[in-house]
Amino acid sequence: EVVKKVLLILLNVLSFYKMFESETEAGTKSENVLDKWILSRLESLKKEITDGYNKYDLNRATKPIVGFIDELSTWYLRRSRERFKSDNKKEAVQTLKYVLLELSKIMAPVMPFIADYIYQELGGKLESVHLEDWPDAKGKFTDKKLEEKMEKVREICSLALQKRAEAGIKVRQPLQQLTVNKKQLTGELLELIKDEVNVKEVIIDEKLKEGVILDTVITDKLKEEGIVRDFVREIQSKRKEMGLTPKDKIRVYYSENEEIVGKYADQIKKQVIAEEIVFSAEKPLTIDKV
Repeated sequence: EVVKKVLLILLNVLSFYKMFESETEAGTKSENVLDKWILSRLESLKKEITDGYNKYDLNRATKPIVGFIDELSTWYLRRSRERFKSDNKKEAVQTLKYVLLELSKIMAPVMPFIADYIYQELGGKLESVHLEDWPDAKGKFTDKKLEEKMEKVREICSLALQKRAEAGIKVRQPLQQLTVNKKQLTGELLELIKDEVNVKEVIIDEKLKEGVILDTVITDKLKEEGIVRDFVREIQSKRKEMGLTPKDKIRVYYSENEEIVGKYADQIKKQVIAEEIVFSAEKPLTIDKV
């Protein structure tokens, strides 16, 4: 259970980082809301674990690591994926490196081998993570208000996705709008909700009594976008099966929805890193490495 819920997830995060690391140094200067949030969560983790050790409470000194790794993978990394693939990936890569390095130090007393492996893979400055000082737990990046707001964002997304499931609408199908009652959520936080729930806009209605209202009407344009998303997902799945990396370019052959795919061809090529998309009525969806 620990291997499945902790170690494999953490090693997947490390593998993702390694795809984009280049020569980037660890950093904490990003103004992105997700970077600020994960740095704040890291500070909270340091404090909680340090307090646990100081009070000889081993449960408190170890258990929070599991929850943090889950948040790092299922929220921070998943919501940051497109940033890592973009031309403006530097701050995301710097932040993730810093978080993983600090996490390796926090984990070191109870997960000595995996902690040292991560530290070495990240190019730690010392011979071993076990020669590092214990991380400072003074909370220099702590932002409790942001942590609370992000918790609200995740609650809203959970409610909205539940309504999608009840309506039988898959997440890849874009919808027009979601109405929420949390006026304190603005800017980047609303963008996170839009991306996670896959809606065009988020409306704030302070008079709304229930958590969220999801508009489930699918227009022709929304249906087209849903077809494109499915198409992209299938290609990405085939890329993964072939063991391709973001550096590998492909050629795509397809046999359905010629008009729609042609209409969104430029967008699709950018998303799946393809040089060409070729319609072939007799050839099912396949990809070749260029």
